[in-house]
Amino acid sequence: MSSKLSRRNEIRRAVRRWAGTVDRPLPWRGERDPYKVLVSEVMLQQTQAGRVVGAYSRFLRRFPTVEALAAADAADVLREWGTLGYNRRALNLWRAARAIAGRGGFPRTVAELQALPGVGAYTARAVASFAFDADCGVVDANVRRVITRALGDVDLQDAADDLAPRGGSAAWNQTMIDLGALVCTARKPSCSLCPLRRWCTWTPTPVTARRNERPFKETSRYVRGRIVAELRTGRHTVAVLRRRVGVEPPRFDDALRSLERDGLVHRSGDRIRL
Repeated sequence: MSSKLSRRNEIRRAVRRWAGTVDRPLPWRGERDPYKVLVSEVMLQQTQAGRVVGAYSRFLRRFPTVEALAAADAADVLREWGTLGYNRRALNLWRAARAIAGRGGFPRTVAELQALPGVGAYTARAVASFAFDADCGVVDANVRRVITRALGDVDLQDAADDLAPRGGSAAWNQTMIDLGALVCTARKPSCSLCPLRRWCTWTPTPVTARRNERPFKETSRYVRGRIVAELRTGRHTVAVLRRRVGVEPPRFDDALRSLERDGLVHRSGDRIRL
């Protein structure tokens, strides 16, 4: 047996033993319905799991199937998205649902999934793995951190694919995500609890405060979010919307134009709506 194969098998055994100690009850854990997997993965993009739990359950009560989401009005989808932020995700999810309904069912391969509107490489692999047990690894921020620290300078996707056991990728990928989220964290990793500490050569460096980071209220994302939040209650004239959002006119105008370009808001004369 080659040293590479031997190490891979040892890593798998160590991670699987650790997985038996994990109790992380999340509503999408173990889910096999590709629609529900897609919803959870889109919501989890750039958003912590704790914030997603309630939103995920509410969203599925409103839109229980991909057909229900595809048939909905985009404005209703944006309203139901609530305060999760990054509202473009909701619009892309709706567009993907329409494409899936239009083709008569969910694609099953990574390539077909990635062809859906707004579905990138990670999300395509996550749906393929969790819903269909496709033989592939997933590389989100958590898995990237685990592999980089433990295995060093390797191709991340190749390493993830190599570690994922054939016919058992769903459970494995979830465990790797858990490992990064619970143990191999970005700022305060629990190295003494890590099942990969035997192989890990990572040396922690002091965490320094970020400099010159703008307060959130000064970002375009904040203004965009405020505009969408106001429009969830109904349409407004530009003047009323500008007054309600309460930021400088140039910032408001730039954010409104960007939302129009993204298809998140629509203008009819002087009135704006989702």
